[in-house]
Amino acid sequence: MKAIKKGQVGVITTVVLLVVALVAVSIFWLTTRGLLTKQTEQLTADCATINLQIVDAKNNTNSITVKRDVGVGELAKVLVYVAGSVRNNTFGSIGVLETKSIFINNTGANLSVGQQVQISGVIKGPSGNEIQCPFADTQTVQ
Repeated sequence: MKAIKKGQVGVITTVVLLVVALVAVSIFWLTTRGLLTKQTEQLTADCATINLQIVDAKNNTNSITVKRDVGVGELAKVLVYVAGSVRNNTFGSIGVLETKSIFINNTGANLSVGQQVQISGVIKGPSGNEIQCPFADTQTVQ
């Protein structure tokens, strides 16, 4: 009789461990699925092909000149960072092979020598939400 109970305890322990493992894997999947979906969407976006560059960022002006080279992707807007802070988040799109001046608003002062100016494109993702791309270009104000 004891041999049968020992065998049942081993089977029950194995089943319990399998159930706990399945629950742990399910919890892990549910928490990471959203992150994986978001990252996949960003990878499939056109950030890699949007080619923006700062042409001009000079002292005593409140604008920079930005050029978009050849590349695919729908650019929703361009963000301009001055000294690490967003200074213009309302500027619209730039067409392929187009050059535009972007007014730097909310600064309270003109650009000054030595400040870093960075630009980042914002595109529409496959699901319609906006995705901010990594910095496309950085220039020091001269």
